[in-house]
Amino acid sequence: MDLMSANKMIEMKQCKTTLSQCISQKKWKINNPEYDKKWMRRRREDPIYVKKELERARKRYHNNPKTRETSKKCARRWQLNNPEKVRLNKRIWNKNNPHSSRRYSLELQLAMNNVRIRDNNTCKWHHCGLTKKETEIHVHHIFPRKDYPRLELVEKYMICYCKKHHRLFHSYRGDINLTLESDTLITVKTHI
Repeated sequence: MDLMSANKMIEMKQCKTTLSQCISQKKWKINNPEYDKKWMRRRREDPIYVKKELERARKRYHNNPKTRETSKKCARRWQLNNPEKVRLNKRIWNKNNPHSSRRYSLELQLAMNNVRIRDNNTCKWHHCGLTKKETEIHVHHIFPRKDYPRLELVEKYMICYCKKHHRLFHSYRGDINLTLESDTLITVKTHI
């Protein structure tokens, strides 16, 4: 037996032992799933490990442009193949993340969004109950922002109204005059 064939024999024996070890490890994992779950749970709950894993994943993802392209393509293909799920996910997202106008400060937008979530984006006028799907929903400040600037961000002093009832409230208060002219509603602001 020459040296070359002896090295091959040693490599083959090592491959057989590693293969048998792999098979025995798989069998052990199948027979002991609780241990594996506990180990994985401990790893997931360890913040240092999670942070390191996230950093590694980000590096792998950002350093490889092919990965980004393929993941975007896969996501797009899934969206095209599952339009019902996409619509459902959008509906859930919009329900949990309502939007307010960007002309307001970020703190006020967050407070108004919390009020929209609290009121389920429905008009709270007596016996109205219109939703965001049926009409535009406004967040009304019970105490006017101009007169009470300190209460601007307090959510318990805000309420959701549909566009019609929000205008009606301000007309009762005297902020705007509502006049009917040939079946069209004209609003005239009395003060700003």
